[in-house]
Amino acid sequence: MAQIPAGINYQTVIRDGDGNIMPDTELSLQMTIRSGAPDGAVVYAETHEAVTNAFGLVNLVIGYGSLLSNAFADINWGSAEKYLETAIDLTGGGSYTIMGVTQFLSVPYAFHSTTTELFDESDPDFNAWDKSTGIAITENQITDLQDYLTEETDPEFNAWDKSTGIAITANQISDLQPYLTQEIDGDPGNELQTLSQAGNSVTLSQDGGTITVADNDNLPANELQQLSKAGNTVSLSQGGGSFTDEVDDADNNSANELNTALMLDGTTLKVTDAGSTLNADLSSLIDDADADPANELQTIEEQDYNVSLSQGGGSFMTGVKSYSQAAIDVMTPYNGLVVFNTSTNCLNYYNLNNWFEACGICTPQPTQAAAGDDQAFYDETTEATLAANTPEQETGLWTIESGEGGSFADATLPETTFTGQPCTAYILAWTISNSCGESSNLVDITFFATPTVANAGNDTLILGGELSVNLNANTPEMGDGIWTIISGDGGILDDATNPTTLFTGQPYVEYTLQWEISTACDTTTDEVNVTFNPWQCGLPFADARDGQSYETVQIGEQCWMAENLAYLPEVSPSSQGNNTDPYYYVYNYQGSDVTEAKATTNYQTYGVLYNWLSSLDACPANWHLPADAEWTTLTSYLGGEDVAGGKMKETGTTHWNSPNTGATNSSGFTGLPGGIRLTSGAFYSLGSYGAFWSSTEGSTTYAWNRYLYYNDGSAYRSNDTKGYGFSVRCLRDL
Repeated sequence: MAQIPAGINYQTVIRDGDGNIMPDTELSLQMTIRSGAPDGAVVYAETHEAVTNAFGLVNLVIGYGSLLSNAFADINWGSAEKYLETAIDLTGGGSYTIMGVTQFLSVPYAFHSTTTELFDESDPDFNAWDKSTGIAITENQITDLQDYLTEETDPEFNAWDKSTGIAITANQISDLQPYLTQEIDGDPGNELQTLSQAGNSVTLSQDGGTITVADNDNLPANELQQLSKAGNTVSLSQGGGSFTDEVDDADNNSANELNTALMLDGTTLKVTDAGSTLNADLSSLIDDADADPANELQTIEEQDYNVSLSQGGGSFMTGVKSYSQAAIDVMTPYNGLVVFNTSTNCLNYYNLNNWFEACGICTPQPTQAAAGDDQAFYDETTEATLAANTPEQETGLWTIESGEGGSFADATLPETTFTGQPCTAYILAWTISNSCGESSNLVDITFFATPTVANAGNDTLILGGELSVNLNANTPEMGDGIWTIISGDGGILDDATNPTTLFTGQPYVEYTLQWEISTACDTTTDEVNVTFNPWQCGLPFADARDGQSYETVQIGEQCWMAENLAYLPEVSPSSQGNNTDPYYYVYNYQGSDVTEAKATTNYQTYGVLYNWLSSLDACPANWHLPADAEWTTLTSYLGGEDVAGGKMKETGTTHWNSPNTGATNSSGFTGLPGGIRLTSGAFYSLGSYGAFWSSTEGSTTYAWNRYLYYNDGSAYRSNDTKGYGFSVRCLRDL
């Protein structure tokens, strides 16, 4: 049975809080397996120290980390659903942030298959059988053997009462192969074969063929030879030459010659003539009668790789034989012996009565493999052209080390095309091999279509009654974008796929909209708040130029600011000014620093004093400096100039000097005594006098205005020099 690996491959891309990939980053991952529910009991926990690659990718094997609790092999995968909780520590302090919990699907439950169940034998007949007695086979259980037993001649077999059967026990069964000599199936091609040698011919039985063994040392002079005669030609085998018998044919008739053959077989000399053979035993001649060993018969013998010639004829090795170290240790070696040591894979040679060892490197070694540079594709690409090196003489082969569903156009080509699956990271191996070994190198190929980081634009407040706005999200370079309304009722997106689509909402509703850019691999989102606040008179108004907020009041058909204007683009001391240039003053401030002037109490209470020219453009958009006639409309609505002043003045003496005659502020105008700046260069009458410009000229040097006084309830119409510094009250455009 195949073994299931005790681990689960896991890979993830690490991003920061803005959705950006974090390459080459050291981090710790904590992997926790819970049982039964996402927050169920912990059945296994471990940590991994990892470094993301250039593409923010981390690869690890769950089950191979630093153990925190329990053992991976002890997980009971079949007991309940299993959930993987992943947590990350980017600081190295051991503080982990949970990234998410995912349920295991079918693949990890293959671990349950490693638990096999054992079953007991339950057949009572089988359990009750006394197996020591063997098996009884009766005659009627024996099939027809007629084709194999043609005649029975054994008297004991014929006398046997076969009705009783044969009891055969286990210890009576032996190897029957030597006894099966008769051809049963008529096919001699499937029989046992034997190997035999005759001379230098080696033959395999059953027509297995014959081969001729070569002369190992290529030296025919030391071979066994045979002497033969054909006619009057005498020949010696093994290339030993031949000669012509010099016996004269007296009658010159070869047909009546003696036909004699002489052959030595071992120590027997065989003389054949006219079809009969005379044998002569020469064994008695083995003794060296003349004490000259040089003229003796010799025999040649081969044992292992050593060939020796009898009678002191010497010996030599025909090749190098392999031995283990243990076998070499018990040898009786001789100088010049060379053997191959299978324990060390080295050549051992014996010289000067000592063993020496020579260990070399197999050559040529394979070319060093280079798989090329890592490649990452963040668009929709799923094909990559690989760039490995070309083997010099060996063969190369691409294989997939990790990643599912990839394929090679031709795995043997170094620059082949690799096709993968979207959202998948692969590790490929380029291996160059020959008979001496192999060299491998890895390359990372990633197909991960990363979407453009979403940017929904800035939060927007829509004033002035508008109920529609064009959104301002970024256009995706990679992926598809879509708007959704997260919160707020009644909103309509004209085209949800357009980053700058028109959005229409309801008044006084704050909307949260989400701009999402996604690919098949990932998604990024951003949110923007849009509020429609159709301003109405009586609500505060914010000046977009400086953020200054003003109370407003509806008086008759007119909408007035209920505070003095405080717009201050620049500031001058009271000593500077004329009728032809715009000037801005803050009561009693004699400098030119706007920030410093805005920090004074008089600015924060009474606003700014404007000469007439600066007052003309001082009001914000949708507001204006009232004309003389518009001031008259106000005072007439309040009952005329004689009583309008009291209805326009702030009550009390917090800002007005006592007695603040007639002040009721029944109109809500809340007029303040901001004083004036005189053409003499002096500030005058703070708390006593509140003067307000109109946009209507009285002459080239004068303009109409209205003023309120602390001891009078009237609203006075006056025509004064344009160089004065007066307060400004803005009137809403119709």
